[in-house]
Amino acid sequence: MRHTKYFSEIVRNQGVPNLSQGSFQTFMNIVHLEGQIEGLKKARKIEKESPGRFDLEIFKIQDSIAELTGGLEPKELMIRLVKSE
Repeated sequence: MRHTKYFSEIVRNQGVPNLSQGSFQTFMNIVHLEGQIEGLKKARKIEKESPGRFDLEIFKIQDSIAELTGGLEPKELMIRLVKSE
């Protein structure tokens, strides 16, 4: 949730950034995917019989996040999203 936490701090302190449609879509997709990972991690903790069954899905989502972010740190990604306006 490192990108989501950074994005939420930006929105809280500076308001919603003025992003192009594509950048906003990327922004929201990252937030959504990080939320999915958190939900799967919670489900994995609750699951007693086979907690490992969530690992593949978590890996796939993490791979999607890496593709969306290009491996950039949250601050660098936000700068790139704003500039691609």
